[in-house]
Amino acid sequence: MPLRVAITLFFVLSGATGLVYQVLWVRMLGLVLGHSVLAISLVVGIFMAGLGLGARLGAVRAERSLRPLQSYGVLEAIIGVLALLSPVLISAGADIFGRLSTGAESLLGIGLVALLVLLPPTTAMGATLPMLTSWYAREQDTLGKDMGWLYAVNTSGAVLGAFLAGFVLLPALGQPGTLQLAAGLNLLVAVGAIALGRRHPFAPLRQAQVHGEAAQLEGLSVAAPESAAGAPPGAVGARTVLFAFALSGAAALVNQVAWSRSFELFVGSTTYSFSLIVCAFIAGLALGGHVLAQWVDRAPDRVLLLAGLNLGVALSGALLIPLIGELPLLLIEPLASLNGSFLAVQAFVFAVLFGLVLLPTTLMGGTYPVAVRALARTSEQAPRVVGRAYGWNTAGAVTGALLCGLVLIPSLGLRGSLWLAASINLLAASVLLGPRQKVAWLLPALGLIGLLFGPSWNPRHMNLAPHMYAADLAGDPAALEAMAEQGSVLFHEEGRGATVTVLQRPEGARVLRINGKTDASTQSDRLGQGFLGHLPLLLAEQRESVMMVGLGSGMSLSAALSHPIEHLKVVELLPEVARAAEHFSDLVEAPLEDPRTELVIGDGRQALVYGDRRYDAVISQPTNLFVSGMSTLFTVEFFAAMRRSLAQGGIAAVWLQGYLLPDEDFRTVVRSFLQVFPEASLWNAGPFDYFLIGSELALELNSTELHGRIKGSAQRSAGRWTGLREVVDLQRHFLLDGPSLSAFAGAGRVQEDRDPFQEFTVPHGLYGSAGLLDVPELLSLRQTLPVPDADEQLRGELEERRSGLPALEMALLGSDLDRIEELAAADPDHPFLAERRARLYHARALQLAQEGDYRQASQLVRQVILLAPDSLPAWRLRSALLHQQGDIPAAISQLRQARGAQPWNVYATLELARYLEQLGRDRSAQGFYAEVREQDPSLLLP
Repeated sequence: MPLRVAITLFFVLSGATGLVYQVLWVRMLGLVLGHSVLAISLVVGIFMAGLGLGARLGAVRAERSLRPLQSYGVLEAIIGVLALLSPVLISAGADIFGRLSTGAESLLGIGLVALLVLLPPTTAMGATLPMLTSWYAREQDTLGKDMGWLYAVNTSGAVLGAFLAGFVLLPALGQPGTLQLAAGLNLLVAVGAIALGRRHPFAPLRQAQVHGEAAQLEGLSVAAPESAAGAPPGAVGARTVLFAFALSGAAALVNQVAWSRSFELFVGSTTYSFSLIVCAFIAGLALGGHVLAQWVDRAPDRVLLLAGLNLGVALSGALLIPLIGELPLLLIEPLASLNGSFLAVQAFVFAVLFGLVLLPTTLMGGTYPVAVRALARTSEQAPRVVGRAYGWNTAGAVTGALLCGLVLIPSLGLRGSLWLAASINLLAASVLLGPRQKVAWLLPALGLIGLLFGPSWNPRHMNLAPHMYAADLAGDPAALEAMAEQGSVLFHEEGRGATVTVLQRPEGARVLRINGKTDASTQSDRLGQGFLGHLPLLLAEQRESVMMVGLGSGMSLSAALSHPIEHLKVVELLPEVARAAEHFSDLVEAPLEDPRTELVIGDGRQALVYGDRRYDAVISQPTNLFVSGMSTLFTVEFFAAMRRSLAQGGIAAVWLQGYLLPDEDFRTVVRSFLQVFPEASLWNAGPFDYFLIGSELALELNSTELHGRIKGSAQRSAGRWTGLREVVDLQRHFLLDGPSLSAFAGAGRVQEDRDPFQEFTVPHGLYGSAGLLDVPELLSLRQTLPVPDADEQLRGELEERRSGLPALEMALLGSDLDRIEELAAADPDHPFLAERRARLYHARALQLAQEGDYRQASQLVRQVILLAPDSLPAWRLRSALLHQQGDIPAAISQLRQARGAQPWNVYATLELARYLEQLGRDRSAQGFYAEVREQDPSLLLP
């Protein structure tokens, strides 16, 4: 193998393994230190800081090394060995963190553990670039090309590492196997580099003629006189160039963080999406490094070129900002056309991302060869220059990443952060151009002007989530119009950890969206979230203390507080979700204002793992399992932490959303839960919301106690939302327990902390129906609720209810109203039956109204209002039918009643105002318009 080809392969593998380690160590440390934005930011910051420190230290060693290729090999060996030891170091770090933390976030603990695990290997990684530069970049005429080529090759390896880690290695080998393979590659590179370094202390010279007597020795470099065309900085000193390079590093990371957060709104929050975003960003950097490295040695003024690159980054980034605001809407059709193919969607998403960031990231990547060549006059200076430049740039990058995630996005938002990134690039350009043209110091103001006066983003568009809803919206223009342009935005915050929005939908539902995905709704989610808060406290031996992981809208919290508990601790990871929950307060009985509630902002997993309090119920309500990071709340170790936190007779409850969940992954979660709770049971609330219930001993239900608890909460939110009135009503929710649940789960893998593999298997469910949870099959397995002390009458009622449920539930999954009515007697008060009836009655009423049968339509729509009084379309249709029949006072009365039934819905007031205006009653209409204007002025804009 030719020498330079071997070195290329070595450094590609070095870059690839470096990125693989970053992915692995962030994931592994997250289990110990938590997944808060602050914890992840500190881990990533220390990783990058280690690279910068290593570059500075490595530069000093590289200048003195007589065999830098061998030294590079030693560094690779150190990296490989430390990588193999990292699980041991992380385990030791967990003990340190546990001593410093008692369930709350400990900055000292995070910092110490991250330094222990990350600083040694990342310092070695950072030292590889100046060390290899010392060996390779030895000729004056190609100095910039050689330095830039090494950077580009290493960055190309990082692209490869990001792709392989996310799409091949981790899904196929898991975390342990991927770590061992990466370490093995490092050791292989080490052996190869050390062997080649013995034969080639330095890279052979390309020049046919060498200058100077010392050039006859391969160990020395050739330093030709600096030509006028490539003169080093004159009026601009080296420190100025370094400062500008640091600014460009800061801007690059601000862009990367803000782009990543923006892009996940339309490509999703899966592990695969994050891998694609990283690949697209780094691929542009690599391309820029390759392109500019070929040209930089011939550049007449490298300082001017560096300034021009920063200007180009600022301009191309600024042009991208308004486009990002419309991308979710623009991607509906193409993503819908690819639905059903995981690979096609991933390829399309990468093409879109790479196309978006291609120009700015290519220019960013070009700053490295230009900056180092502007600083290096001779090849002897190359290692020192590389170390200094890389250190300054990395310092800027660390600062930019931390500031963007922790300060800029919460204060300026995503759009504002991107405009500020443009301003930082303009500042870097002005630093370089200012000594020549004083007017250049005004350049940063252009970015601030864009921030203040550039077009804003429509929060409704940013919440379309085309990665999830494209197939539904593309085929329904009316639904797309409603989603894109309607809905009162009550709350919209681009916070540290997520973009969180609360929308009041025109039909009456109030919706919580996190990164575009609906996580709670006051209509469709009432049953499931209410049941999650209700069931554990119906089953627990005592009801004094409760811990809840996840807040959401507060519905589950409110349901739990329907019971006579003394203390409820709810741990929410995202502070912006807690602020959003305040907008549900009036609809869910203000649970956060209850004196029994203790709200903690932090990582719920850490609160359980490191906490020492015991609870009568521990309730976990994570979002969908396909969201990155959620798999850590479905591991054997997390379930064990739940069990350790239970008081005697306590109940552990886990919400498992079956929506878009592959069947095998559903069974994997059940198997993992059974590892910790062998006597577990499975319950459901509707076809897609499932609940695993665990306790130390098998549940022994007492009918008298259950009856009293159900009656005691019947008039509170728990009873109203779940429809539980009698013990027999629990039969509609109970599915399986004991041997039957174990038989359903079957044999197979369980998920453990060492390898949370469901991060990679579950997201496949987003892109097609094949292999998804077979809901009809699961519901057909429903058993009779075991109530040992039940009398003969109750046993008969339970069996009768169980036997009638399968046919009814199958009918409810469809749209055959006549079949549903035929089977409704099996469970006439089933909340899901009421929901389906209301939808189908409304659809039939609309059809009858269009056919002119107003009397029959009116009868049906009255039934809809009784079933769903918070459905504004039903009230609107009832009013329209009365209007059609000439009963104007009754039509007005219907809209007034609608407003009274849902006072939180500004659209009810708006509907009444518009109808009164249509009737010519302008004075009355204006009064209601004033109320609308006070609640949401945007609804009255033309």
